Amino acid sequence: MPVPYKHQLLRAQAVDELDWPPQASSSDSSDSLGSGEAAPNQNDGIFKVMLVGESGVGKSTLAGTFGGLQGDSAHEPENSEDSYERRIIVDKEEVTLVVYDIWEQGDAGGWLQDHCLQTGDAFLIVFSVTDRRSFSKVPETLLRLRAGRPHHDLPVILVGNKSDLARSREVSLEEGRHLAGTLSCKHIETSAALHHNTRELFEGAVRQIRLRRSRGRAGARRPERGSPEGPAPPARRESLTKKAKRFLANLVPRNAKFFKQRSRSCHDLSVL
Repeated sequence: MPVPYKHQLLRAQAVDELDWPPQASSSDSSDSLGSGEAAPNQNDGIFKVMLVGESGVGKSTLAGTFGGLQGDSAHEPENSEDSYERRIIVDKEEVTLVVYDIWEQGDAGGWLQDHCLQTGDAFLIVFSVTDRRSFSKVPETLLRLRAGRPHHDLPVILVGNKSDLARSREVSLEEGRHLAGTLSCKHIETSAALHHNTRELFEGAVRQIRLRRSRGRAGARRPERGSPEGPAPPARRESLTKKAKRFLANLVPRNAKFFKQRSRSCHDLSVL
């Protein structure tokens, strides 16, 4: 079933592409995930990123920050749009990135949410570090996503938003990273209100999409040894339900060495 017209991206409604992110100069910090000028003949494909998660975690503020909205950053932007398109430069290559904030416009489990899960190129599962309930819902959302597209290697980033509200924090950075490691996802903490790590988040999503597409092309070119029909189906992994239950039974890891091994790269959005 097609998305209603009001939910479709209209290029005329997108904010001017030159406002965000700003062009990096030679004096920019080396920590930035995106820098440099675009080379000619760059990929002009569209990457679709879906914001999903519980109500009140800051999805609309994140989307508005990406869209370059101005105003009081401490509140949700008053805006009727539900998608934002930008042409941004990541690693000297230009890409059109579209961020969708339509998850809550449909009933839980409804067709609109199913449409999000079926059409996104990357998913940002947002929770609030000040709301443990939103954090506990992350495994359920991820299980639904992967159950709907079981044969796709989709980029998923767990986003702990509202990191600026230190006194109200209920979920630690370590817990977020451990959950990401347990569920084989990436993790980042952001403050949409203060624009902290928001550029890193969206440019990291672009990197994750590119990495997986490159790996998919490499796998398609390399047939399995001894099999003339190409690679065999991917090996079965441990049930995500079991992984989620094991994590939720013990949010604080007992074995520090195990925790470090599982979470050492979950916060690096430039690698698989």
